[in-house]
Amino acid sequence: MFISGKPTRCTVSVFIALFGMFAASPLAIAAVSETILTVTATCGRSSGTLTITQEDGYWDGDNFFWSTDEAIEIRDGEQLLGRFGPASIAVYADPQVNLGFAIQADNELTSFTLTSALLDFPNIEHAWARADAAFTLLDCQGVGALLTGTGPGGGAYMAMYNGTASDATTFAEGINTIEVVWPETLAVAEFSSASSGE
Repeated sequence: MFISGKPTRCTVSVFIALFGMFAASPLAIAAVSETILTVTATCGRSSGTLTITQEDGYWDGDNFFWSTDEAIEIRDGEQLLGRFGPASIAVYADPQVNLGFAIQADNELTSFTLTSALLDFPNIEHAWARADAAFTLLDCQGVGALLTGTGPGGGAYMAMYNGTASDATTFAEGINTIEVVWPETLAVAEFSSASSGE
């Protein structure tokens, strides 16, 4: 969850890898939710949502893949709120979710919320987990750009498990604020969190 603001347009490029709980012994196969990704753009009283489902991509064995080379417009009626893409999604059943995307606000103070696939898998003894994210904020017009996280701890990135976004346990949260101040044109922030099981 994040808000991009200040400029009339800014682009955020993100690579997110949420490596779920891996076992040292046989891998746990995850069930994947029907909705793979939801992107909601909000600007003032206007809001639009883009939803990627299992029907939009393809399966290779137990693994799901979806990608686009084009920017997909997110609108509220006739009002353009932002663009999503190019983008790629890989959901591995062992369990792991990888997202890579660019998102562009069409107006200042546009809030984007992205919710990725929910993986449901059995308990794994002696598991380890890892969450990584990298954000690049680009100012396209020389007026500055600001990305502010809106998570409970101020993070723009959250990795969660055991439930939906409203009731899940937070594994990791990070990347609170990124700002591009003219004459600079871009800023990069990276985050990594790992935990080993007992």
